[in-house]
Amino acid sequence: MVVAFLFGYDPAERLLRSGPLMPSHFSFLERLNSRFGDDHVALPPWLNFTGLTLIYLYAFSKISFSDAFGWVEAIFVIALLYGFFRYGGSLRSSLPLWLVWSSMAVVLITWISSQFSHPDWAESNPRLEHLARHFLFVLMAFWLAGSERKILWFFGLALLGLLLSPWALGGGWGEIMSGLRGERVDFGIRNSQHTGILFGLAALFLLVFFRRLVVGKRVWLRGSVWLAALVFSLYVVFATHTRSVPLAFAVLALIAVLMGLWLLVFRFGRTWASVHHNRMVVATLLLTVSIAAVALTAFFSTMDQAGDSGYKRLVDDVEMLSQARSGDLSGLPRTSMGYRVVSWRAAFDWFGEKPITGWGGNAGGLVIQHTEWLQAYIGDLPLGHLHNSYVELLVRYGFLGFSIYLVLVVWTARGAHRAWKNGKMPGDFMVFFLVFFVFWAIVNMFESYMFYWTGVYVFNLIMAALVSFIWNDQKCLQKAENVRTSVPGAPGVQGA
Repeated sequence: MVVAFLFGYDPAERLLRSGPLMPSHFSFLERLNSRFGDDHVALPPWLNFTGLTLIYLYAFSKISFSDAFGWVEAIFVIALLYGFFRYGGSLRSSLPLWLVWSSMAVVLITWISSQFSHPDWAESNPRLEHLARHFLFVLMAFWLAGSERKILWFFGLALLGLLLSPWALGGGWGEIMSGLRGERVDFGIRNSQHTGILFGLAALFLLVFFRRLVVGKRVWLRGSVWLAALVFSLYVVFATHTRSVPLAFAVLALIAVLMGLWLLVFRFGRTWASVHHNRMVVATLLLTVSIAAVALTAFFSTMDQAGDSGYKRLVDDVEMLSQARSGDLSGLPRTSMGYRVVSWRAAFDWFGEKPITGWGGNAGGLVIQHTEWLQAYIGDLPLGHLHNSYVELLVRYGFLGFSIYLVLVVWTARGAHRAWKNGKMPGDFMVFFLVFFVFWAIVNMFESYMFYWTGVYVFNLIMAALVSFIWNDQKCLQKAENVRTSVPGAPGVQGA
């Protein structure tokens, strides 16, 4: 009900596709398909309905209701695989799909290499899904089909599922209020850091799509719901004491301010008249600065259970990084940042021995368990990973694994820019994707989110929407090219 209230736009009517799998008496599916159908996705209405239902259930239930809806993921993978390979057409040979096969090949190559170089430490069998699970978005993108309405429902249901997590998984109001006493909250979502990045991303979604979510009928009611969700998301970020999220917020605010000033000075002119004419840019700048100031003030004044403020912890971390840069690790205090720095140093030593193929899917544990000086520093602390997705990826799968994601980033950046220029991706979606990747790049420097289900879920959620816009643009360009080449006398085509 909340999601329908937030995303209740009038959809463009679509023509129903006829076919043997769609009897005329299925009036409910006819109406549903007219609302969610897309010209460029040739799916039978029953399959379109089934796929979208499973995708929406996955987005909504993965965080808070995975126990009750654990069956959804397995069923939707089977259904989506059938739909994609049966009706996907040219998309079945697109680059993202080739990267899926490449990711499995890299895992297999690394596993074979580990059987020869360190068989006693190697995994008993190749875990081909370790990297392939990051490409689940390929199937979901096909169903989303670049539809703004579908994607907003997709994101909105994921947001709703996250907002229900304190009551579905955590301690409810009691745990929420414990954050005011300096206790770290996590609501049962793995740990506090993972909870922090999820709610941080929720806050960014609410900010970027402010106009879509608030402006319209019953603006005061919509605005109240939006404000409550934003305030709660920001509160959870600070109650989790996750420093990487406020750091990402600060970087994003700085980028927004610099971009806004550049637009005002170099694009719109330097006069007061131009500033008044572009008051939306000015209002956005003021809102960004205000929210950033409030957020950073709250973070710096937040006290943890040890009585240390966010500002003190930040200063201690900066001093520790300066000491580590000098090469002296012996005197580093045993803090969360200290553990990260020393484990990264050990990981790079291991990476230097096998830079191409890496050490395998269990490399993070090998680094921690079999580096003597690191064990002496850690002591009895139960650490099992390296707290950095980039370091973890390099140590596990070397340059081969890293190159897969590098290719994906380049392809995605180029495709997204072209889709935006061609009018197939709205500007606010483009901004959100840019904001996400800056945010994601920063928080993954301090935690291995990409190797836990929370990170895999978020990555697939965002990439599914982004790739759907890119594929929609490619389909439209291909249609235009086919029309151009089929018309006699068209430019570049000789008449019959």
